[in-house]
Amino acid sequence: NPAFAAFNASKADMDAMGKRLNQLGKKSCYDGKAGLASAFAALAHRKLKPGGVLAMVLPLSASAGTSWQKFRDVLAAEYENLDVLSIAANGKEMSFSSDTGMAEVLVIARKLKTVSKSSGQSRFASLRHRPQGFAQAAEIAKKFTSEDLRSIENGPYGGTDVNIGNEKFAEILSKNFA
Repeated sequence: NPAFAAFNASKADMDAMGKRLNQLGKKSCYDGKAGLASAFAALAHRKLKPGGVLAMVLPLSASAGTSWQKFRDVLAAEYENLDVLSIAANGKEMSFSSDTGMAEVLVIARKLKTVSKSSGQSRFASLRHRPQGFAQAAEIAKKFTSEDLRSIENGPYGGTDVNIGNEKFAEILSKNFA
């Protein structure tokens, strides 16, 4: 089981850990085909109190991969004010983490206090590259929380540009849920 290979465990121990993970993942948004990150997402959801904020860096496949569908269903049913940021770049620039070369997505959402229909505004951002420091990240956050964002309901014309200096740094698109 590659998920447990880093522990220098025997094959029998890795098989036992994999079997136990599958048992713990039942009746959750965990999917073994999505990799170990799916287990962390399921655990975060289980441990997060109602009203708490979920913030995770996940593989980009969490945003569209079929093995991540249960996770996205949980987000749609039990969270509000969803923010999703990805990086449209190549190589190491497509990740938020400093030590990985895989494409990643940052997911932030508030867990509903009672299970009901999601409401509020969801925002989706595509960054051209990873922020180079706090100043760039703060400028993106400022625009992200702006009320003046292009909405997906307005048609397929692109999002609101985020410019930092003379550089187009990102686009943000919002979706309102009522």
